[in-house]
Parts: sequence; C-alpha cells; structure tokens
Amino acid sequence: MNKLLQVIIPVLMLTGCQDQDGDHDPQSGDDLIYPDTELQPARWERLDSLTNLSLSDIHFCNENTGIIGGFDGTVYITCNGGQIWQTIEDIVPMTFHCVYALDGNTFLAGRTELFKSTDGGTTWTSAPSPPVATIFDIWFKDPLTGFLATSGGTYRTVDSGRDKSFRCK
Repeated sequence: MNKLLQVIIPVLMLTGCQDQDGDHDPQSGDDLIYPDTELQPARWERLDSLTNLSLSDIHFCNENTGIIGGFDGTVYITCNGGQIWQTIEDIVPMTFHCVYALDGNTFLAGRTELFKSTDGGTTWTSAPSPPVATIFDIWFKDPLTGFLATSGGTYRTVDSGRDKSFRCK
C-alpha cells in the first residue's frame, strides 16, 4: 500500500500541475460583466473644459441628466446628455469629492458636509449626514436607500436622508 501511494502521489502531482493549453476562459464561470477595456485616446472626445479648476466626480441618473463636481464648490448640471452644462453658482467654497444625481431634480454633493438640491440645482441646503471628516462617495440603490463612504466608516439611509439622516451600518 505504501509503495502504491509513493507512485500515485507523484503522478497526481505531475498531471495536476501541467499547463493546460486550450480555450479555458477564467471569467466564464462568474456572473460579472467584462466591458471592452481597450480604451484608446481616440475613443474619448474632449468637451469644452467648463472651467480651469479641477473636477473630481461625475454622475448620471439617466442618459440625459448628470452632475459634475469639483474644486471650490464647482458644480455643473446637464439635462441633455452632456451637450450643454449649466453652471451652478456658489453652493459652498469647498472642493466636492463626490456628487450624485438621484433623479432629474434631486442632486447631492459632499466633502465635509452633504449638500442637497431638490429643485434641479437652483437652491442647495446642508443635508442631514453623519458627523465625519470627509465624504468620499455617495451611492443610492433606489430613491430611498443610499450609502455614504466616509473617512469615519460606511453609512446607510433608508429614507433618502430625510428623517434621521444616515446611520452607521
């Protein structure tokens, strides 16, 4: 029995470690979507720069409505797929790390505070948010359930941040 194991184990090791040529696709067994990642500069069209200031985030809630945020309270909103961008003036003088378009009228922008507009970007108010140093990302899975990624942890709201703000989960 011992001699049989001495023969079988090396054979299994040799056959198990052989490089298999063939059409094995390591991605075929998962459910992830793999986009064409061969991005080339010729495929990107530069839009007018809108500003000389740095821009940090962009989000579209549908094919037409989107928001861009950046340095010194810079915010731009589009309602036509990015063909024309409306400048939103002086929300606050801070660089927004993240912006989010919840729908055609509701926009969020954040860094050390969360700001919200419910009238298409005309007026902005400080929105209830957790007491954290920095908000890095905003994401909603539906109109009520949203998440904040912050320097103090991850937070969730189940009422669009209206009632008791974002809660640590």
